Amino acid sequence: MKQIDQTVVIMVAAVAGAILLFLLPKSAVWALANLPWVPWDGPLKLLITGEQMLTRWGVAAIGAVLGVLSGVLIIHDEPIIIISSSELLVHRGGKRHRFARAQVNAVGIINRHLVIRDHSNVELLYVKIDQRSKIEAALRARDWPKLYGK
Repeated sequence: MKQIDQTVVIMVAAVAGAILLFLLPKSAVWALANLPWVPWDGPLKLLITGEQMLTRWGVAAIGAVLGVLSGVLIIHDEPIIIISSSELLVHRGGKRHRFARAQVNAVGIINRHLVIRDHSNVELLYVKIDQRSKIEAALRARDWPKLYGK
């Protein structure tokens, strides 16, 4: 994911979190007053109490912070793929997978997932990706064996 994309994800998550927590207390008051079957009534009452202790803008600021944290988690979950002519590295979250060219029989993208198979046709990795054309171009430029399938 590019730097600008990461920034947009964090900004959108922050704005969404702020708007959600800005509007949620009034919606919670209405729901608790008019609906007898509201799920999670305890957390909704806590939210209403929090709004009374802070201002609505304070609650919205907390929502923005929670949104930023959510955006960081979304970005952190995006895999980073490094392709060289001798090996293929995939970093995702806290996990790192390294595949030497000798252990890979075929690599390709099927249904927006990077698929790596060994010589016994066993799937070594199946990870969701976003930048299909970029990864395919890098694989072809470094002459990795193409995966034929679905």
